[in-house]
Amino acid sequence: QTMQQLEGDALHTYIASLVNAPAMQAQTRYCENQIVNAVLQNKMPCIEEAGIHADIAVSLPQPLPMQEIDLCALFANSLDNAIEACMALPHASRRLSVRARADKGLLMVRIRNRTADRSPLVPGCLPESTKADRSQHGLGLRSLKEITARYQGSLSLQRAHGMFELLVTIPLSQKP
Repeated sequence: QTMQQLEGDALHTYIASLVNAPAMQAQTRYCENQIVNAVLQNKMPCIEEAGIHADIAVSLPQPLPMQEIDLCALFANSLDNAIEACMALPHASRRLSVRARADKGLLMVRIRNRTADRSPLVPGCLPESTKADRSQHGLGLRSLKEITARYQGSLSLQRAHGMFELLVTIPLSQKP
């Protein structure tokens, strides 16, 4: 009705304002789970801006029997670490993949990324933070380990041939 009342430049200006309104911007829907979707939508601009090729395949329902803050931390910390590792690489080598699904009573999350660090991981130990101020960093993986333990899950880390892989498996029938 508003557009019917406008003409010329006023009509074009109004249409442009509608097209550019945040509510009209396309939002990628990665999965049904609102928390995971929000984290992925929040991280994708950083990933794209850094020139990281991302391959995302996530199939998670709404809701999951986990605290939303734990689910958010699981994805946000993992992605932050993957993005940081990719940033140390030349643009052409920056890659990460995210796979997550809930199937047969398990939540499975696998995040893989290219990394410049080719040293093997020490079995049973979390990798050290590479940031200068280690007292304020290196908490993400510890947080992920604590979350998976609280849900009677498992956290596996591997680094080989320039790839880092985080694999989290959490039984969905358990509660913290």
